[in-house]
Amino acid sequence: TDQGIRTTYPINVDGTYSVDANANWSFPIRFIKSSISLNTNVYKSKNINLLNGVQNQIDNWNIGEELNVNFYGSKTIELNLGARISFNDVHYSIGRQQSTQYWNQEYFADADIQLPAGFGVSTEFVFTKNTGYADGFNTDIVLWNAGVSKYLFKNKRGEISFRVYDILNENAGITRNAN
Repeated sequence: TDQGIRTTYPINVDGTYSVDANANWSFPIRFIKSSISLNTNVYKSKNINLLNGVQNQIDNWNIGEELNVNFYGSKTIELNLGARISFNDVHYSIGRQQSTQYWNQEYFADADIQLPAGFGVSTEFVFTKNTGYADGFNTDIVLWNAGVSKYLFKNKRGEISFRVYDILNENAGITRNAN
């Protein structure tokens, strides 16, 4: 090939797979009118890429846990608090120095408040912490979204809303893919 030109095309290979398992458990806490949910996820994949005609095997493990606490004790206020954490372990057969382990953590809270005359206010806050990434990508990101709404029609069958996303202007959109 010419210098500076990369050619990419699909080739069928044998031996690739992905397996995903999820377990969810939720139960009420009646005396404080709330519920707790636990969600566990395990993911394993094996991919094969060809790099200059040589097979590069990519093994990826991911395990994650999420905890949610939902408070629904009032007809006018609903509050949700939670945390999500995942660990990723990626190994390459070629370029082993690119093999990596990294963590994603997310802590969140959101609230919906019903006001008189069919109005509502909602807000959500998410703190994301990335560790184990390449330099410059181990970031802490704070997202805050909020909105107001007005229910319309009989039995609140319609809604019009105004929402503002990323009020603090900190979204970085960091994603790591291994394939």
